[in-house]
Amino acid sequence: MKQLMKYHIKDTYLGALFFIAIYTIINFAAFTTISVLVMKVDGTEVKGNVGGFEMAYLICIFVIFVASYGENLRFFTQYSFTRKQVIKSTFLTVALISLTFSLATFITTAINNALIHDEKFQFMTYLSELYGAQSSLANNGLVTIIFWFALFSVFAMFGLFLAILFVRANKYGRVLIAAGTPVLIFLVFPILIGSIKPLQTLLSNALYILGGFRTHNPLIGALSLLVCSGILGALSYLVNRRTEVK
Repeated sequence: MKQLMKYHIKDTYLGALFFIAIYTIINFAAFTTISVLVMKVDGTEVKGNVGGFEMAYLICIFVIFVASYGENLRFFTQYSFTRKQVIKSTFLTVALISLTFSLATFITTAINNALIHDEKFQFMTYLSELYGAQSSLANNGLVTIIFWFALFSVFAMFGLFLAILFVRANKYGRVLIAAGTPVLIFLVFPILIGSIKPLQTLLSNALYILGGFRTHNPLIGALSLLVCSGILGALSYLVNRRTEVK
């Protein structure tokens, strides 16, 4: 397991750290420039907020686990590692990278808000926008880290699950997964929700309760996300057991 984790850290974790470093530099530069311009506008109603670290990180962690698993599985099996060992080490890597991204989101947000003191301009994350900027829990450091860890884990596990399905599928199944996944998420699913009123109501109520929006409690949303992550992990583990290394 130690050998597997060393490989994962070298192959994926260092790449994730590099992405965080580059993206943080870009965002700091953009935030500082915009905030200075806004603060120079006096006597107007100009207001604004900037965020976006977490959305870029979500895309990054999803792509990491979509892209790396199939090749890693073929590579490791050549050295007599089992599929069970590979999937367990990948789960540990998911937790490690998710925690790193959540800490990076918290730290960059805290630094930006400490540097800029202006009522007209604020650096916000989507957590504050979802649960309210005045929510004590949404602004609690530990709660923020837990929430983003849970959300990053879901995106990582979803990417891993798609990757395992892709490795197991035949060539037609791979085309279906590659083309069907974005169509299902961004076209079919929104159309169904928009056209079927009972389904829209059901999902809205479910998200409202499971997301913790009724009580403005991000910890409820984090718990729901961790459950989803666990379900995706269990499905990935089961599918991985029957995956044929090609």
